[in-house]
Amino acid sequence: MSQQGPQQGDPLGPLLFRNIIHPLLESLDSVLRLRYMDDVTLGGSHETVAKDVQTVMQVGHDMGLNINVSKCELIAHPGCSVTDPTLLSFQQIPTENAELLGASLFPGTVLDLMWA
Repeated sequence: MSQQGPQQGDPLGPLLFRNIIHPLLESLDSVLRLRYMDDVTLGGSHETVAKDVQTVMQVGHDMGLNINVSKCELIAHPGCSVTDPTLLSFQQIPTENAELLGASLFPGTVLDLMWA
């Protein structure tokens, strides 16, 4: 049971989390680094993203933060050949089904449903 820090629903929780993780995310090399609450989105070459994911996992672990790999998604163009085992362990989402915070990222099924 959690006995320290903000509890679920505490309005200061997201701010405190953001302040803790901000320096780590700013140190990453991915050209796209988005965060909302406790969600992080990285984008760029698969080599750079793989390196940044490893950094987040290592530094985050040292801070007491762990990535929930079962909730991680990999969105890659069909021609992209990803070989990193960590990225391959993420749920793979086809580009036509990709969305971020409820917004479609590419033309396809999700965008068609939003227009309908």
